[in-house]
Parts: sequence; C-alpha cells; structure tokens
Amino acid sequence: MVAAIRLGREMSGREKEVALIRRANKAAAVGRLMLGELLDWADYISVVAEDLDSLPRRHLKSGKIDVRNRLGPEIENFCRNNFLRYDDRVLERLYDDVLNTLGLELPLAEFQERYAEFKPKVLRGHPLHATVCISLWGLQFKFPEDFFSKDIIESLNALSECDKLLKPYQSSNHRRATLERDQIAPIIRKREYVARAGILACFNLLESFLNGLAWEFQRADHRYQSLSNNKQKLVHDGSFRDKLLQYPEILTGISLWTEDDKLVRGYLERVKPFRDSLVHASPFSQPERYGGLDKLRHVYLIDGEKTRDAATLTVAIIGEIWTHVRGGAVDEPIWFQELRSKTLERGA
Repeated sequence: MVAAIRLGREMSGREKEVALIRRANKAAAVGRLMLGELLDWADYISVVAEDLDSLPRRHLKSGKIDVRNRLGPEIENFCRNNFLRYDDRVLERLYDDVLNTLGLELPLAEFQERYAEFKPKVLRGHPLHATVCISLWGLQFKFPEDFFSKDIIESLNALSECDKLLKPYQSSNHRRATLERDQIAPIIRKREYVARAGILACFNLLESFLNGLAWEFQRADHRYQSLSNNKQKLVHDGSFRDKLLQYPEILTGISLWTEDDKLVRGYLERVKPFRDSLVHASPFSQPERYGGLDKLRHVYLIDGEKTRDAATLTVAIIGEIWTHVRGGAVDEPIWFQELRSKTLERGA
C-alpha cells in the first residue's frame, strides 16, 4: 500500500479494503479506549499488529462487511455522543498519536483544534484551560479547580470520620484518656492534618478559579485590549486580595463588591491569615497584619471548625462570582455543584 502511494498510482481494490478495515479498527479501538473499555494496552496495540496485508481476499471481504455492520455504528454512536463534528480519519490520527506514547495529554484547546470539538454536555462546565487525558482509565479532564474541590470534599469527609471516632472518648475523664492515648493520638493527628490541608485547598481553589476566569478573559475577550496597562498586568498576575476585589469588575465592567463586603471581609479575616500562616510559617511576627496574633499562633489555632467555615465561605464567594460573571447563561460547573452539595451537609 505504501509503495502504491509513493508511485502515485491508485490503490487496488484489495489495498482499499485493507486501508478501510485498518482505519475502522483504529477508530473503534480509540473509541473503546476513551470509553474505558480496554483492559490493557495489548488490546489497543493488537489493531496495528494484525497482518491484514497477508489475509486471503475472502477474509478481507468479510472484514469489510464486519466494518459496515458492526464497527461503523459503534464509531458513529460514540462520535455523535461526544463530538460536534468528527471524521473517522481524525480518529485514526488520534489512535496513532495515542499509540506513540500509550496515552495522551493535551490542553483542551489544542485537542479540539487538532482532532475534534467536544459537545458541551461532555465538558460539563470544564474550563478552557483543562487538560484532555486519554488512558486506560478512559477519557478524562484535568484542571486545578476539580482537584482542589475534591481535596476539600475529602478533607470534610475525613474531619467527619475523625469526629465520629473521637466521640466515644469525649465523655472520658482525663485519667482514662491518658490510658487510651495510643488510640486517641493518631485520630487527633489525622484531624489536625486534614484541617490544615482543607484550609490550603480552600484558598487554592478560589485562587485557581479566579486565575482561570482571568485567563479565559485575556484569551477570548476583546475588552482585554482596552484595559489599562496596570489592569492588564493584574489579569496576568497580582495579589490575591486584588484578584478577589477587582477581577469580577474587570471581567464584566460592573463592580461586584468592596473590601467591606461581608463575604470578602470574612474571607480575608477568617481564611487568608490561616493559609498564609501555613504557606509562610515563620516565628517572625507582624501581629498588626494578623488581627493581633502572630503567624505561628494562627497555625496552632487551625481546627476542623475553621476548615468547615473556610469551605462554606469559599463556596459562597465562588457562587457570587460565577453568577456575576456568567449570569444565568451558563450552568454551574459540576465540580462546584458537588462541592456546594457537600458543604450544605449539616452546614459543612
């Protein structure tokens, strides 16, 4: 077949049948891979390992019929459910690219430009800066907001689990508690650890959410070019406080809040100082910046209730910003819906 192409002659009927079967098999294989239906890479590689060129003509004909009757509808259904426009040649190319590294990770925009555009229902509100991942686990999307929102959920779950495990010891007097130290101490250590991890995840989620909105604005909104130099610099990078206060207005042209707003003040006073104390842990003290407490004191004060409070505030602020920036035109992303549902359980 390669020789035929190089010589510029038209492929024979046999060569066309081989090419058709191979393309359909590749398209079906990459489709099954994205659905998570393959158990190992051997199944995937077997598509190109099969020696179609040496098969008898009658076997090729039966294979061609099998392509029409079975693989055609399989490919069609997968593509129709996942992509706006598609082509089996595109899926063949995707198969080859995945084969080269036994997996694929590409920025969403690059994937859609190179292969095919996903339907909105497949993205489920995933941001444009998401990474498309294809592996034996199927088709997945990676992005920071999803990671951090799930980190928060895991922290809240772990805190609840620790509280349940500690409940039998709450009625114990100190003498009994000291005798049960070996049982109690690991639970307390885990509770303190997940409380600190939860605080960090809350802050990281809100900042990554703000950064993602700014990135999309800079990339796709013509209004970015009309911003002042200072605001353009802020879109690329700035302090968390400035992002929280100014991004909603920069992105929409309409002010959302000031630093005196209840949610904003609550976050800056009840979440950010604890996050800063963890990220910049130091015995050097600037109590005037931390409500009269030094940084180390904030580290020691972190507990489950402060983490739950941080999660509730984070969800409230993201909800306000999403409504302000997107309005009712775009559904809330699935990661946010799941996180909000979790924080509503017993007040998170």
